Amino acid sequence: MYIASREEIIKLINSNLNGPWTEQEVAVGKDMTVMQSWRHSIRGILGEYREMGWCVDRKMQISSNAARRDFIRFSNPLWESDPTRARGYIVQAPLP
Repeated sequence: MYIASREEIIKLINSNLNGPWTEQEVAVGKDMTVMQSWRHSIRGILGEYREMGWCVDRKMQISSNAARRDFIRFSNPLWESDPTRARGYIVQAPLP
């Protein structure tokens, strides 16, 4: 089984966090699926994001058919208190 390196995981997380955010994501947080290859080192990596000021929650969603979804929700406390700070990150909906 392939195991992602710490650097690969951080690069993917940073790419996601630096990408566009919807207004809803700014309000409630942005979800990322935890890949099987991340599970060995994700806990330590998330601690580093918390130290940098991100709010990070790891969640497990279990459906009625026993399928599991392991994911992380990132939110920025500065955006929660003042959503206008997120303007550079919010993707705008296309006009009709």
